[in-house]
Amino acid sequence: MNIIIRSISISLVLAIVGCAEIRKTTPLFKSTPIKINTSDIADIRNRIVTLQKRYTANQILVVFDLDDTLLTAPQFVGSDTWYQWQSGKIKTTKGRLIPGYQKVPCLLDMQGWMYSFSPMKYTDSRVKPLVEYIQGQKIASFVLTARGNEFRGATERVLKQNLLSFKATALGKKSDGKVPLALYVDKDGKRSATVSYLNGIMMVAGLHKGKMLANILRKYGQQKKVIVFVDDNLKNVNNVMSEFANRPERMFVFHYTKVSKPITKAVSIASYCRTVQLMKTYYRLSPALHSRHKKKQACSIQSNQTSFEFKKIPGVRCH
Repeated sequence: MNIIIRSISISLVLAIVGCAEIRKTTPLFKSTPIKINTSDIADIRNRIVTLQKRYTANQILVVFDLDDTLLTAPQFVGSDTWYQWQSGKIKTTKGRLIPGYQKVPCLLDMQGWMYSFSPMKYTDSRVKPLVEYIQGQKIASFVLTARGNEFRGATERVLKQNLLSFKATALGKKSDGKVPLALYVDKDGKRSATVSYLNGIMMVAGLHKGKMLANILRKYGQQKKVIVFVDDNLKNVNNVMSEFANRPERMFVFHYTKVSKPITKAVSIASYCRTVQLMKTYYRLSPALHSRHKKKQACSIQSNQTSFEFKKIPGVRCH
């Protein structure tokens, strides 16, 4: 009997040791990102509340886009939709891309100038309460925007004007106590650009958001159990989905569609006339830039735009 008991004991010990070895060597469970389409910001809050029943605050990360997600421009010209249309990335309601004669010369110069003076508002009155809830629960959160670092001043100012700050809940120091560089050059496989991460705002200058999010987590030595990502741009949503496929984090990717600015023919013409007015003001305030554009010299901010002439729309008179 003693021999049998001893054999069983040894077997149990070996089994326990074996399980321990399996736990040590078995890779973490690979998770598939979950995409959620919504125009209701309450869905985002409800998801976070549900996750809190299973995860602690320090295991959760929430990442917000800025333009047309947290805040939006009240007017069409200068808005994110206007910029995407000017860039040839989205079409009108008739399925047409912007014609060459309506493209603004040195688009990033113009957009940066409008960032400097244009106000923004919440995409939903519940944005601020949502951010306050997340921060009150001590859940890490920050803004991941496609804007470049040259627009940091205007970006921080408009967030402050809307009483939003992510400085206290941003990713903190690395495990060794050091803080990574706030300004660095990164690349996404297609291009490289200067990226900045400061005061809870990550500005990636149009780089692949999925890769930039993965890079900043690696840079800070952070591995969260679950990440909630919110963006209005479908391309960014898909990029994050693809980058975080087969990673250990549970990933909930919200395609937030609250803001809708359809580009009808009337909107197109009105935006053209408004842009003409703004460009006249812009050039009056920046004569050196006007001279550079007229001479077809380089834009102030790097741009792939080659046209320096904003031509008249046939048959349209602006008043």
